[in-house]
Amino acid sequence: MRQLDSEHVVGLQIKTVSVDAVNPNRPVDIYISSFRPAPTTYFVVVAWVPDDRRFHEECLVIPSEELLQLARTAGSHYQFEFQPGSTRQPRLDKYRRALNGLCAEIQALL
Repeated sequence: MRQLDSEHVVGLQIKTVSVDAVNPNRPVDIYISSFRPAPTTYFVVVAWVPDDRRFHEECLVIPSEELLQLARTAGSHYQFEFQPGSTRQPRLDKYRRALNGLCAEIQALL
């Protein structure tokens, strides 16, 4: 994304996981070979709830430079689990955002 007036740029990589009552905690995968952390690049993780045909109201916004603090190596991927709405993943708490505020969150990064 680019802010036209200031010409500031923010790179976003959107990751989607599918969650339901049976699988509320889903892995987020990032290819190691294409991972390039940068101060202006962020991962946004959204959770699709197929039974409700909607996205969960909580998402993650993670600076790419902090991703390796959360992820582990799993074959050719970095991986971490995301359970939206959970209180059992405190290491993700500082990255949790309300989905309905995502636009404002991204604009604030510009």
